[in-house]
Amino acid sequence: MDYVAYHSAELMGQRLGSGPPYGMLCRKSVPNLMGKRVWIIESRGKKNKTYFLRQCFTADNISEIDDDYFRFNYSGKEGIDFATEINLSNLPWFAAFLKSVANFSIGVTTIKSEYLDKIVALTNYELSPENSLADSDTKYSAEAYAAAFRQLQISPHHLRMLLAHYHAPKLTLTATQMAKAMGYQTFASSNLHYGRLGRAVGDTLGWNPLPSTLVYVLAEFEKPEREWLWIMRPAVAEALEKLGWVKGEHSEIPEEVDMTASLYEGAVRRIAINAYERNSAAREKCILHYGCRCTACGRTLAEIYGETAQGLIHVHHLRQLSEANSEYQVDPIQDLRPVCPTCHAVIHSRNPTFSIEDIQEMIKDNNNANKAASPDPEPPGGPVR
Repeated sequence: MDYVAYHSAELMGQRLGSGPPYGMLCRKSVPNLMGKRVWIIESRGKKNKTYFLRQCFTADNISEIDDDYFRFNYSGKEGIDFATEINLSNLPWFAAFLKSVANFSIGVTTIKSEYLDKIVALTNYELSPENSLADSDTKYSAEAYAAAFRQLQISPHHLRMLLAHYHAPKLTLTATQMAKAMGYQTFASSNLHYGRLGRAVGDTLGWNPLPSTLVYVLAEFEKPEREWLWIMRPAVAEALEKLGWVKGEHSEIPEEVDMTASLYEGAVRRIAINAYERNSAAREKCILHYGCRCTACGRTLAEIYGETAQGLIHVHHLRQLSEANSEYQVDPIQDLRPVCPTCHAVIHSRNPTFSIEDIQEMIKDNNNANKAASPDPEPPGGPVR
């Protein structure tokens, strides 16, 4: 059980100090706080307050103090000051969180699990993964991970995260890069969703207790600069290969099949035959670079269909493979672009294909035509007689 405390820079006349020791002043004692983790949120400003996650520590001492307002000082030697300020105010869940703690009017209080998961997800850059290890991870083999993946029946959403990670250079990316590939607005969503997968896999493996940084179940960490690097565990990568969820360098991408391909239909299956192969690794590298937002219409499929479509996107070859007449080395950045299935269908609706710029111009012209054709709005009170 974790607790949350509040510091008003406006009322206290100064911002929260740094540790160690870490701690806060309080008007009343808090039962059962010893040994528990406390998160400190600071506000700044009078009318339009801005809230920041500033500190996290484990309480190991509570003492009475002589003060006109405060009665207790609770503190801890073990903790962390978040070097990168984490602004909470604009996060979609924060208003509900404030309501759950009565806008901090009840003092130090417990955090509901639904909000604790979100807060922890925000801090993966700062909390040291090495301090999160509660069990040896070396005993979990590729076979164990493969068995866990099979048992869990991984959702398409989480599978896309695994594929993005697998195809990243040297199996390494950051939470920000994962967010871009999946169409998330912030790295916190990457921490949250990949962490949920890590929790499910860890529970299935019998990793007990689980590390507090749940992504650690799937990845190891390094921090050469500002951001943590997520390095996929070799056993996880090998498990994906054993399951056949990742393919070799040359594998067909069914989303872009030559319009002139021969189609054979039978009672059981339909097979598209194409003389040119698509490189699945190049596809993932393209998405890691450009993200999953359509470069033609500017939308993501998640904006239309919700979380089910998170990370879904097609990849378009700017140079048509059927025109190459031979195998060529695909440059994921120069030769490929992410496009939604609708725009992709329009691009290939003629031969030669439309360019992405053509599609952008079509959308613009159609929007202008619709605006010109729409009637003027009626004035207030109804039409003028």
